[in-house]
Amino acid sequence: LAAMGVGAALVWAWRPAPARRQVLRAIGRPRVLAAGAAAAVLVSVLLFSNLFTYARGPLDSVLTYAQYLTKAGGRGLHDHAWDFYLRILLWWRWETGPVWTEGTIVVLAGVGAAAALAGRTGGANVSFCRFLAVHTIVLTAAYSAIPYKTPWCLLSFLYGMALLAGVGAGAILRAVRVRALRAIVWAALILAGGHLAWQAGRAAFVYDADRRNPYVYAQTDRRLLELVRRIDDLAACETRGPLVVKVIAGQGHCWPLPWYLRRHRAGYWQEMPADPAAPVIVAAPSFDGAITAKVEHTHTMIGYYVLRPNVHLMVFVADGLWREYLRRQGRLGPGQAGGAADDGP
Repeated sequence: LAAMGVGAALVWAWRPAPARRQVLRAIGRPRVLAAGAAAAVLVSVLLFSNLFTYARGPLDSVLTYAQYLTKAGGRGLHDHAWDFYLRILLWWRWETGPVWTEGTIVVLAGVGAAAALAGRTGGANVSFCRFLAVHTIVLTAAYSAIPYKTPWCLLSFLYGMALLAGVGAGAILRAVRVRALRAIVWAALILAGGHLAWQAGRAAFVYDADRRNPYVYAQTDRRLLELVRRIDDLAACETRGPLVVKVIAGQGHCWPLPWYLRRHRAGYWQEMPADPAAPVIVAAPSFDGAITAKVEHTHTMIGYYVLRPNVHLMVFVADGLWREYLRRQGRLGPGQAGGAADDGP
């Protein structure tokens, strides 16, 4: 919003004096201001209240900015250098992985911004293109200056770059008068667009959960699904009703388990509860000692599972449930007591 305000103010100042006065008269009318405010409030209340089912939602949508400001100040896990986003867009390679680049968009966006500021936008609206250029430049600079950085945040200004790239491509084609050179430019643009499409497919379907993809960041590991399948199998062995699962994973180390475990009676704790016992306990390794002290005679620790890079979860299962699971798997003979952990994933 701040970048949009800067862009709108500069575009307004760029206009002749009569046009500036006309804009001020238009937006300064009480009816216009009231209509804009009413539309904003209506949309906020309607959506953030979840269609009037959560009254606190609109207030939370404002209070959340306090958390954003705290994160933006830096001194955290996600602090990165000022050129973090530009390196992702221009040239990214993780160790021995493939090279990723959206340099075509960045270069054409630079040409488009120059064309917009010079007023050479062909049939496109000059004021809008200038607004887009200033807005995108200011937003890129602001996000680069903020220490807190995650790859998806660059989407805020990448869409502006993509639109400006279209303006830039048009400006280049208009500047090339020789037919043979124009054909070469067209071919280069088509190839560049094809490369972006191919790279998008590779990012979405080949490297979708791979650290070598620049947009994959603190991602859920595919191996978490092994834990989900194991819990579903245990639920099929539970004869007393819905399976109760207690997840004791600390700050930020449970998602996306609430989504995957929604079919079960699952609860979540950031701190050690007074009574951690449940048919299935999923816990961060930091809680190992505390949980073992409580359930070492009633539960079996069956293994470790990966949540995301460098984040693991350990699983305890009540002995009776574990024996029933092993029996149904054909891994427990008639005379065996069970209780031993399997090899784990």
